[in-house]
Amino acid sequence: MGKISYSDHVKKSDISVVIAEIIFNSLKKTHNLLPLSEVVNTSSGGTPSRTNQSYYGGQIPWLKSGEMNDSLITKSEEFITEAGLNNSSAKIFPKGTLLVAMYGATAGKTGILDIDASTNQAVCAVIPKDKNTNRDFLFWFFRANRFYYINISRGGAQPNISQKVIKDTKFPIVEEELQKNIARFLSNLERTKEVDYSLIQAYLSKSVKSTFDYLSCWQKLENENKKQELYISQLKQAILQEAISD
Repeated sequence: MGKISYSDHVKKSDISVVIAEIIFNSLKKTHNLLPLSEVVNTSSGGTPSRTNQSYYGGQIPWLKSGEMNDSLITKSEEFITEAGLNNSSAKIFPKGTLLVAMYGATAGKTGILDIDASTNQAVCAVIPKDKNTNRDFLFWFFRANRFYYINISRGGAQPNISQKVIKDTKFPIVEEELQKNIARFLSNLERTKEVDYSLIQAYLSKSVKSTFDYLSCWQKLENENKKQELYISQLKQAILQEAISD
């Protein structure tokens, strides 16, 4: 599979993700960087044998990479039993755990558990080593890096990334209060499509404002183009219908 262009990525992404990329690029220029492995622990799950029916249909939620939704995960498509859990590499991660998909079309997508759940081996659990690393800041860090992960995953025969790729990703060491404010800023932007510059530093605001203004104008033009295309299509249909009825 070939790599996708950044322009195509921008067209398909929520404005909050593009702004997150701008913010994290700025942070990487102004803060010390460490491999992610120095600030988080990672783990993955496993798949109970599909040939043993007693391993499935239990009470333990069991998630696959395709269920990562870049938001809270409140349910799973499948469930496993205690026997399935104990006879595989699957493990239960507690509510609040940050998850990252590693395999397939959703490689790089994230989710935050709103339930206790297990996962298969295609999902990486990311656990901060101490309270100085904010989980929601990490959540946006991964969303800002998804374009990078996608293109890495498309470089091989299978669209996959690994725990090593995740752990080697350079992470900006940012003071805890700024981490919280950036996460809040981006979450508000995703929800409302409005920006609250009071939450971020002045050196971040400048590049964010120019990008936000550009993307907002571009989106308005896109919406207007879609309207015009619809009008043209309706006009063609009306003309055709008139010609048939004569």
